[in-house]
Amino acid sequence: MEKKIKQNTRWVHIAGTNGKGTTCNYIAAGLTGAGYKTGLFTSPHVLCVTERISVDGEPIPKERIPDLCEKWFQALWKVALDYFAECEVDYAVIETGIGGLLDCTNEINPILSVITKIGYDHMDILGSTITEIARHKAGIIKARVPIVTDPTQFPEAMKVIRETAESKDSALYIPSEISDNIFEQNKIVACEALRILGVDIPAGAVPPLLARMQKVHDNPTIIVDGAHNYDAIKAVLTMIPPQATVVFGMLPTKDYDSCIKLLDGYEVVLVNDVNCIDEVESALETAQKLVGTPYMASAGADTIYRVPTIFVCGSLYLAANVMKLFNS
Repeated sequence: MEKKIKQNTRWVHIAGTNGKGTTCNYIAAGLTGAGYKTGLFTSPHVLCVTERISVDGEPIPKERIPDLCEKWFQALWKVALDYFAECEVDYAVIETGIGGLLDCTNEINPILSVITKIGYDHMDILGSTITEIARHKAGIIKARVPIVTDPTQFPEAMKVIRETAESKDSALYIPSEISDNIFEQNKIVACEALRILGVDIPAGAVPPLLARMQKVHDNPTIIVDGAHNYDAIKAVLTMIPPQATVVFGMLPTKDYDSCIKLLDGYEVVLVNDVNCIDEVESALETAQKLVGTPYMASAGADTIYRVPTIFVCGSLYLAANVMKLFNS
């Protein structure tokens, strides 16, 4: 692959299953806030493909985006490399596509690697066990390059990360702080990464992220999150009242059966085709009719009503269509 890379660009490489995009944005915002020109490469996008490549928070011009092709992600990666070189970024924060070991982004030589929480996703490619998936993610660990990881990793994943770091003679940093809030936990990991880089996250430096517990409507409150696998959905549900109504849909390649079980106890409106905006709109209309209606009553007890909150999750495609409907 012919490419131009600024000789003194410092690379930060991030892999994991959940929280990669959030962690990347935290790190990039911290670096920009500290005065460094910072490139950011993430995926997937929510509303516009230009979200995937940015410098200091400004997306790449749309005309620079390559046409769809068989190896489109690799083509985007080449564009990102060229763009960051032209912009002469000081740092480039890079999110892997899938896995890490075999990902095209793994050609960089980072000064720091980060592995966020590893869970079950892309099992058709990465393997059916946490250990197999972790081996792919740990593939970004380079010889004598420090590595930061989430302290809440599954034991099997942590074992793989520790063993890989040891074999590469790479210092492993594990934050001691743990939060029940998934976004705060991602921030803890990002802050540890920035600490190693000698940077603090300035107050207010991180803008709201698209489709991450994003409120798109009031009265009723409609909250959208792109959580699209078991661990991510389980985590975000801790922030949703049990009397809320959930609009839920997933791609057919995802573990639907396990994820739908997490919604036991909620009133759920299903979306079969998350790419069909008409079906998404119909599901939202159904959910809004349920707001304020009784959902449980027992003899001798007061009737309990659904709270005026609708939560949308299960797919980034579903989240994007909801945001388009509300022009968010």
